[in-house]
Amino acid sequence: MKLKIDFHTHSRYSKDGFSKPEEMILRAKSVGLDGIAITDHNTVLAHKEIIALGKKHNILVIPGIEVKAKEGDILAYGVSKSFPKKIPAKELVKLMHKEGALVAAAHPYSLVLHPLCIRSLTEKLDLDAVEIFNSRTYYSNKKAELTAKRRNLPAIAGSDAHMPEEVGNAYTIVDAKAKTVKSVLEAVKSGKTKVYGNTLPVWKAVQWYLRRMVRFLRQLFH
Repeated sequence: MKLKIDFHTHSRYSKDGFSKPEEMILRAKSVGLDGIAITDHNTVLAHKEIIALGKKHNILVIPGIEVKAKEGDILAYGVSKSFPKKIPAKELVKLMHKEGALVAAAHPYSLVLHPLCIRSLTEKLDLDAVEIFNSRTYYSNKKAELTAKRRNLPAIAGSDAHMPEEVGNAYTIVDAKAKTVKSVLEAVKSGKTKVYGNTLPVWKAVQWYLRRMVRFLRQLFH
């Protein structure tokens, strides 16, 4: 069973996200996705709501999180708990594995919209997969792909959506036995993936940045 999954999305529960869970699910359905992974920054607050909405609309929701380690961002899939942030990446990966997570490097070499990335640590950490295509990464997806091939690690792709219209900009075709979280993650670990995607237009990135600044200023003065 080949499933089309966006492995990197953010809801409004991320400090820099602007998507309501229902908007994300409806967008996923409209662009033909079979599922999405919810990977908010350092929080799992969206999980209950978005999983319920996914069931309603037949969209598989993979519970996950993107955690800020000391050196950069790490993705964990198959978990519904938060982890301590700003600790060494090696220690964070161990904690994630202890919880049974599939662990992946997020946009490992990007320094444009993702100034916090693990870079050379991608070649050393005990990872299960590497995000080799991120729609918000403009220059370094190829480097991530080469590292994944060199290390013989499975490849995944995600839109890194922070606004609803970004969901599905990048996705992974996963050859899974069934449309379940367990089957999808098992297939990823086995390397049964193919990645596809388009880069976020610069004007959309600017739009997101301006919205983020307006939110910050409102919070600052209220």
